[in-house]
Amino acid sequence: MQYLLFFFFAFIDFNIICLISYYIFLVLFNFFIFFYIFFLLSFFFKLIFLFFCFFLHFIFLSLYLFHSVFFPFCLYFFHLLNYFLYFILFFIHFAFFVSFKSYLFFPSFFLSFPFFLATFISFFILFLISIISFFRFLSFLNLTSSFPSFLFLCFRLSFFRIFFLSFFLSFFLSFHLFVCLFVSFFLFTFFLSIFLLHKIYFILITFLNFHFFFVLNHISFFLFTLFLSFYLSFYLSFT
Repeated sequence: MQYLLFFFFAFIDFNIICLISYYIFLVLFNFFIFFYIFFLLSFFFKLIFLFFCFFLHFIFLSLYLFHSVFFPFCLYFFHLLNYFLYFILFFIHFAFFVSFKSYLFFPSFFLSFPFFLATFISFFILFLISIISFFRFLSFLNLTSSFPSFLFLCFRLSFFRIFFLSFFLSFFLSFHLFVCLFVSFFLFTFFLSIFLLHKIYFILITFLNFHFFFVLNHISFFLFTLFLSFYLSFYLSFT
């Protein structure tokens, strides 16, 4: 039962990491979209769009972080909110491309820069969150209640194992995020080239692309959390 509870809390922690990484990418992508349509929309609509894309994201993300007991509700609410945002963003993309036909002059650097910037920022954030998650695991086992028991566990695990576990965790998550962003960017550019020939499929194909990115994140984080929980369970059972 103790390991099942640890798996549940670890699953919540890693889904928080997944959402933070995903929203770093999404916020940067929203910045990119906002400046992309800066000379296209009116000032009033720009304010509404900026409020909707940034302020609501941080409000619900803070609610998710501080009230993790509502994890399923918040997660599905994030899904619905993201899908609604996608339809708005891609409809603006579609209208802009069809109306002004400026996709041939759009530089690819500004398209790929948010993806790689989100990857490098996420590496440092994931490294810190991995260390915090490790100490949360110690507090869950009631090993940090007294200082001697905490020191005993530190000597038992050794500094090298603690550092290796946190570094491996952060490296795996960052590498996974980089792969997902690279695959998503590759599919986006590939489908964008298809869009140049068949513009009517742009909204559907791009929506499926980002949906694939989000689902791939959750599946891989779930499998990695399952592997890590079983590894720690066997490790603590035989040591």
